[in-house]
Amino acid sequence: MHILFVTATRIGDAVLSTGLLSHLVERFPGARLVIAAGPVAAPLFEAVPGLDELLVLRKRRWGLLGPRRRFARLGARLAGARRRAPGHGQGRSA
Repeated sequence: MHILFVTATRIGDAVLSTGLLSHLVERFPGARLVIAAGPVAAPLFEAVPGLDELLVLRKRRWGLLGPRRRFARLGARLAGARRRAPGHGQGRSA
């Protein structure tokens, strides 16, 4: 099982999310755990048991589809994808 835990960029909100994270770690002890956090909150998660990867995401302004594309890339990375599919980002043909 893979778990992608996306937490808040603000430290107070990230602290509040640690209760849920602790529950997930206890409930799924063998899961591959990837945490995505903002640069200020990221150090809170460095010592989480079973952590495979900590992704530090910088907050930025998004276009209409920006967040969807970024989370799709995170999901692909979590799933172990190493490269993009042929034709990715070239639009659809008629």
